[in-house]
Amino acid sequence: AWSREVLVVGGFALLALVAQIKTVKASWLGKGGNMAQMATLSLLLGAQAWPRFDRWEGPAQMALAAGVLLNFMAGMQYLARGFQAYEGQQKGGPGRPGIR
Repeated sequence: AWSREVLVVGGFALLALVAQIKTVKASWLGKGGNMAQMATLSLLLGAQAWPRFDRWEGPAQMALAAGVLLNFMAGMQYLARGFQAYEGQQKGGPGRPGIR
């Protein structure tokens, strides 16, 4: 459950050390992934509270799959941004806009 947070913090620490990045702009994909995770949690808690509604499982599985996919894509986007910032630093440029 904590693996994503460890990767995010570790990745930011690496970017801060290697590419001299001080802030990272949030990704809309990551925000969508978080929203899908909250939807999954809400659906699963609703299924526990109202067990007669057995139709909650399908939407919960779809929300979970969407959350996993969106968070993976956001991670790849952050990785690409980090590489672009590092390459920009190596060339003497400011790096990619949106990463300060």
